[in-house]
Amino acid sequence: MNLAEVHDGGDLKNMIDCAFNGNSHNETKYKLAKESLKGQFPIAFQIKGYTEARMNELKQMLELDLNI
Repeated sequence: MNLAEVHDGGDLKNMIDCAFNGNSHNETKYKLAKESLKGQFPIAFQIKGYTEARMNELKQMLELDLNI
């Protein structure tokens, strides 16, 4: 069983769709946009390229799990 099947239509599916810019998930209660984030950001987020590198790592893990 892969992550998408663990909680069909739930948070894990939304994370997978988000990582791959998909939109097959149900309408979610919360929308995440960089502009909507308020408050202090973790210091690591201020390092140029950090968030992109972490997203690429997530995508690689999901691709292995989903056999993409």
